Amino acid sequence: MKYAKFYATIMLAVMLVNIGKHHLPYIEYNLFRNYIVANLCIQRTQADNCCQGKCYLEKQINRVNEADESTAASQMETKQVKCEIFDYIKTNIYSLIQILFVKAEQSQFVNLYLVRIFIDIPVPPPQRFI
Repeated sequence: MKYAKFYATIMLAVMLVNIGKHHLPYIEYNLFRNYIVANLCIQRTQADNCCQGKCYLEKQINRVNEADESTAASQMETKQVKCEIFDYIKTNIYSLIQILFVKAEQSQFVNLYLVRIFIDIPVPPPQRFI
């Protein structure tokens, strides 16, 4: 309880940065506009440059969007792998229980009544949850 406010403050700060990450390029552009126009603008060498650093802003926005897309893609891959593992376990659970039952029958130290209860559990057919 002593550190609850500290952890709550840290969590709030992380959440605010995560929520506001799409606004950070705009804030950066407005704070450092003169530096961006003079040094980071892609079209700064052109004589009639009317970009005023917006090309750099667009590049930063695209970078944030690409990071979001890659994160979403990796989350989908993780979800798909979890579904495949779950499906494999669901389809093979009955055979695994039968193997355990055979091993339990060979061993006299296991209560066979409990093993027989688990054998009677119906296993539904595999389904895809995506």
